[in-house]
Amino acid sequence: MRLIRLQTLLACLILTLFILGFTGIALALGDGGEGVFNAPQDNLNGYVSNTQQESVTSLTYAGEGGQNNPSFFARLSGFKFHDFNGNGRWDYGEPALEDWKIIAEKDNVPPKVTYTDADGYFEFYFVWYEIGTWTIKEELKQGWEQTAPAGGVHQIKIVDCHTDIKDLCFGNKQLPPPPPPPEQAKVSGHKWNDMNGNGVKDADEPYLANWTIKAAKGESTKTATTNANGYYEFTFAESEFGNWTISEVLQAGWNQTYPAAPGTHTVKVQSGSTITDKNFGNKVTEGPPPPPPEQAKVSGHKWNDMNGNGVKDADEPYLIDWKIIATKDTVDTVTKTAYTDVYGYYEFTFTSNESGTWVIKEELKQGWEQTAPAGGTYTVTIQSGANEQNKDFGNKEKPGGDNGGFKQAKVSGHKYHDLNGNGSRQDDDPYLKEWEILAVKESVTKSAYTDVYGYYEFTFTSNESGTWTIKEVLKDGWVQITPATPGTYTVAVQSGTNEQNKDFGNKEKPGDGGNGDG
Repeated sequence: MRLIRLQTLLACLILTLFILGFTGIALALGDGGEGVFNAPQDNLNGYVSNTQQESVTSLTYAGEGGQNNPSFFARLSGFKFHDFNGNGRWDYGEPALEDWKIIAEKDNVPPKVTYTDADGYFEFYFVWYEIGTWTIKEELKQGWEQTAPAGGVHQIKIVDCHTDIKDLCFGNKQLPPPPPPPEQAKVSGHKWNDMNGNGVKDADEPYLANWTIKAAKGESTKTATTNANGYYEFTFAESEFGNWTISEVLQAGWNQTYPAAPGTHTVKVQSGSTITDKNFGNKVTEGPPPPPPEQAKVSGHKWNDMNGNGVKDADEPYLIDWKIIATKDTVDTVTKTAYTDVYGYYEFTFTSNESGTWVIKEELKQGWEQTAPAGGTYTVTIQSGANEQNKDFGNKEKPGGDNGGFKQAKVSGHKYHDLNGNGSRQDDDPYLKEWEILAVKESVTKSAYTDVYGYYEFTFTSNESGTWTIKEVLKDGWVQITPATPGTYTVAVQSGTNEQNKDFGNKEKPGDGGNGDG
């Protein structure tokens, strides 16, 4: 049997054995660089004993089939390829995959790691003391799936340093990119004042702000509030897709005119939905608002008792802006005041802590004398639910004397919303309250505000005679229609003047959100 020729491998073998601590190994060379080495008696796989000396055996390596082997390394190698069709085979036209991590693992031994080159090739080397069963596997990259080998790994048994196993292939197929996330869905619309109630948004009808719009799906609800342009909007995430009902929260004093019964919109919300024009129209409720809860109340009228008989006759006018006083228990420590309106009406309301006896009286103006009531005052008992009415006061102007015979002068009119802008009030044109009207004479100015019926009135005394200009204070978002340019009235005030129907008509500017009362 020939001895192993060490020659060029000798230096590497001596260094390897020294590093591994095989201090019990002795090496002897023969002629021509051939030689034998002595090793411990264990780990003799593949070696043939020449001599036996206690714990050291002199042997040669016979190798596989009894042939001498010049190699001291086993090798495992293979390729990594892009398996386009996913059939687990490396077909023509399928490229190699570079820079993929390949791992060799064996129990109780640190793993070996290598990376595929530009040809997809990888290899591992093993020295004689690493023989045994190794698991060869890949580190899978994100976005890929493995197609070969079938079990995902190669299990290889290295029996000696002659082992040289090739073509341990790994196939991988790239996964398609994930679908994009669902797009956010949106539902929107507007809320408007449908003044003519026709269910259609006309050009001169304003939008309504600060109304609550509701979206409901089963037990889930969302709310939005209309902005200054009447606009609202809902957004929906993927978890909220499905059928939703869009409705409004109706406010007191309004009727819904759009959409038709049941007054809601049903929408199907899905990825990317942009659903618009889910609008709501409303009109102010016809007629006056419902009365407030019942309170204790005292009321009456003030009129011009022109014949002085103490009775209100049909042709006798009411008196505006007279002060009426309520005093508790005939002392002036607790006092309430009210002023008569354009119908001569006044009213006091009382809370529960104001129960007791009250005296109702008027504040007499210069140039007038009282004709009713006979005693000059009324005494009333206030308790829960009391409603004392017809506590009226009559007054007659004194002839001559204190007022010099001057009869009170008056200028009055109305303020209205001229919906169609024709300069004439129609039956469906509402009155406008709380607008300021001015009476100007040189450097003197008087002001009045329209009431809930759009009515205003000025009264003038003897020292206010002369020419007065009556005009309105225009509000933002409105244009004046009546009277024509310059938009004012000129009146001559003298004793007994009663200028009526000095009316002002206004129309909202398109796009400006007003409300019917200005």
